[in-house]
Amino acid sequence: MKNLITVKIILIIFLIVNIIISNHIKADSKDKKIKISDFPAKDLPDELGKSKYINGDSYRYYYGIGKQKNYIEARYAALIELEKYGDNKVFGGSAILMMLYANGLGVTKNINLALNLAKYNVKGATAEIEGRIESLVKIKNSKQPKFFDLCDDITSGIMMGYCAIRDSDIENQNFDSTISRIVEKWDKEARIEFLYFRTKIMEYIDYKSETETDRTGSAATMVKIEERQRLRKFFFNAIIFFESGKTLNNKDSDCTKAEKELSNIYSKLIKKSKGGHSEFDIDTTIWFDIQSAQYKWFEYREVWTSFVISRYPKISKESVCDWITKERIKELKVFIVENKNQDDYVD
Repeated sequence: MKNLITVKIILIIFLIVNIIISNHIKADSKDKKIKISDFPAKDLPDELGKSKYINGDSYRYYYGIGKQKNYIEARYAALIELEKYGDNKVFGGSAILMMLYANGLGVTKNINLALNLAKYNVKGATAEIEGRIESLVKIKNSKQPKFFDLCDDITSGIMMGYCAIRDSDIENQNFDSTISRIVEKWDKEARIEFLYFRTKIMEYIDYKSETETDRTGSAATMVKIEERQRLRKFFFNAIIFFESGKTLNNKDSDCTKAEKELSNIYSKLIKKSKGGHSEFDIDTTIWFDIQSAQYKWFEYREVWTSFVISRYPKISKESVCDWITKERIKELKVFIVENKNQDDYVD
């Protein structure tokens, strides 16, 4: 009995000591948090610059998203964000400053400052913080230059999502600038037609990526973004393809045949869902989501068809219908392939 009481006392003391140590570490970490006064005076923005930037500008200047890439402007904006808003964004002031000083972009390279930002300011999963610190130490000790980025050491699904958004922002900007250069050469009526076409296509892309993707787990955002980017890339590549003067294979196109294949695949999905009356999980994508996306897909196909045959008259309506339908077949087949070993999913 005495031994049991002794063990309990020891455990209680152990827990109390750990709590005290933990609180001390947190307080110590808070005290060491890098502030704007810790940066070299020559790197700080002047008084005029302090009213120039809004929250998020450092991200835009650093990656060149919506703004011309400018590392000096990124540094000024990041310092102001750190002072005004703290670290309320994943790609906020401290994160951008960490990358600027680690890589010597628009500022004298300072690995020690980047390391302190990684230790005390930039948020993330424990493994991510440790990974960033380890990467920066390696850069510090290496004679070979190595580029450092916030997304190099991601381990969590949440951070995967943020980095996927960053990547999509960069990619979409490249898409938009290329498409804009093409469309600006068209006449006014064609530009208006394209604006309507693009709006309807993007509405479908946003809807499909929200519904026909796995929405569980910390990586759900990344999965959604990847699907959205896949569809946007399809849109971008198609416009480039048609604008280059290439056409679809009008001779071998058979929309009726493609529609029959699509109907067959769709019927298999209905069968598994017991007629569409029960929730049908395919990686948490329920039957209703596939069904509602399919309704919207018919409009999506019609929008594609109308635009292509109007803008590129050498391409037949039949070939566009065949092309878009076959793309939808590929999408629905994914659900079958992913589940072919589960139950009796495939006949």
